[in-house]
Amino acid sequence: MLLPDPSRRRWLAWAAGAPLGHSLAARAQSAAVLSGKGTETPADADPRFTIALRQRAASDTVGLAAVQVGPEGLRLHTLGLRRQGEAAPITAQTVFEWGSLTKAFVALALADGVLRGQWALDDPVEVGLPEGLKLRDRDGTALRLIDLATHRSGLPRMPTNIGRKELADPYPHYNERRLQDFLRSWRPTQARGERFEYSNLGYGLLSWVLARRSGQGLDQLLSQRVLDPLGLTGVRIRRPLAGSDDLAAVGASIMAMRTAGARDATGHGADRQPAPAWSFDVLAGAVGLVGPIEPLGRFMQAAVGLIEHPLQKAFALCLQQRTEGEHPLRPFGLAWELGPMLGRDPQRLLFNQDGATAGFSSSLWIEPARQRGAAVLANTFVETRNLALLGLDADIRLDDFARMQLPAEALLPLVGRYVLDPRYALDIRSRGARLYAQGTGQVEFELLPMTSRRFFSRHNKLEVEFENAPLPGRLMVLREGQGLPFVRSAP
Repeated sequence: MLLPDPSRRRWLAWAAGAPLGHSLAARAQSAAVLSGKGTETPADADPRFTIALRQRAASDTVGLAAVQVGPEGLRLHTLGLRRQGEAAPITAQTVFEWGSLTKAFVALALADGVLRGQWALDDPVEVGLPEGLKLRDRDGTALRLIDLATHRSGLPRMPTNIGRKELADPYPHYNERRLQDFLRSWRPTQARGERFEYSNLGYGLLSWVLARRSGQGLDQLLSQRVLDPLGLTGVRIRRPLAGSDDLAAVGASIMAMRTAGARDATGHGADRQPAPAWSFDVLAGAVGLVGPIEPLGRFMQAAVGLIEHPLQKAFALCLQQRTEGEHPLRPFGLAWELGPMLGRDPQRLLFNQDGATAGFSSSLWIEPARQRGAAVLANTFVETRNLALLGLDADIRLDDFARMQLPAEALLPLVGRYVLDPRYALDIRSRGARLYAQGTGQVEFELLPMTSRRFFSRHNKLEVEFENAPLPGRLMVLREGQGLPFVRSAP
């Protein structure tokens, strides 16, 4: 995500906001490796990223792996330990849980199928569901593949038939039967496209439907359509131990898990205590991929056009703006969040993916116009977005995505008291080039400009639209499609 927003992790409440502490004697490596064209990267021209990685490894993480890509090649960084209290260091081959970075791979498979004519973005989801199972919105309109891919289906973040006792590891026992039970019982409360709501359930459902329509499992679909064409090795979906009465099948599953997991990092909560490794059944397309850092670098090289591959048009389809995100200044493509740099350089456009599981965090940024990207993987439940952004461009701040730059004099006509009724008013104040609002009996909050007359608040997720007049006489407060009119009071 482009701006700090803990809501995507809030259901992991046991980890959110936990105090971070302790010190870590981190083992750090920062190595030049071969680029896609077989040339070595030069020495790090800007050491700020390397310094920041070492500081984070010494403060609040157990282990980190990072990669930077650009026209000059690919550079890897590995720091810290695979498990707290043990000696094995993070290496370029260490496997991390990628979390929601998985969604970008599912979206790429979706886009590839569109270009092949196998399905269309507007296809109803229920075309790929078992016979007789429907998926409709509040008005009875069929939900589409694009509604799932842009988080505008109206489906909740997680299925409601996952029990509280399962939250530590919610996915391995959630199978096709339970998903179908949820879909039959779900009662939508909104129309498709009406509201953005980030949904792991939606992407898990999308991946299941694409696999069914392709006539193969999701593992095979991603391998054939994404991983193999891009040359990404060591990336897989972590599956639970096969449940079977066939002892030979169980034994084979155990051996496969031991082989695949030989280099796996252990996940850790925000308190740096070990967390359970997650595995996935039917909802694997939401957060199920695991792998080392180097293939993630190659994925970014493919996304920004640094290597030749057959999925260039599919990437372009994924990166097209499709809809507003949680705020109007944070639009979405297919899985990707777009970040126009309104405050610094409106011509620059960055794309972001973040992920988290119980014991891992990840963040990935690309800037196709400059053919650059950076990603960070941590085997600790910590914030990595700022760190990955630093790896892309150390001079960028998150504030560069947060607001347009309006001169102070443009805000002065908006200042004043606006009254809703005798009991409630909204005071609008400016301090320099920043605008603030405060309702009767409430705390002050900042308004960030979308245009010279329309603003939004990250604090309480509302918008304020002023009358388009030299001295506005009224404003409208908008929230979740509802509007409240305020009239300017006499000075």
